[in-house]
Amino acid sequence: MRSAAPIGSLLDKILRDLHIEKKVYQSQALGLWSKAVGAKISAVTKPERVENGKLFVRVESPTWRMELILIKQKIIDRLNREIGSRVISDILFK
Repeated sequence: MRSAAPIGSLLDKILRDLHIEKKVYQSQALGLWSKAVGAKISAVTKPERVENGKLFVRVESPTWRMELILIKQKIIDRLNREIGSRVISDILFK
């Protein structure tokens, strides 16, 4: 008798077979944004979309935009860690 595979492994295989794995993981960035950046930054930003590994985020003010640019790589690393895969390569703050 064959042993059962963990549901996560099956889901990953299905996503790969459908060639949508990367898009699904990228879309998780939108939902995980608040967790990755915290309440203070989340209150002044809104993640809008992900295209080709680039996350587009609307920012409340130019001052916040500059602050976020300075810590952009840290945010990218946190997001990718939360997602469990290196799918976000850049963040564009607007």
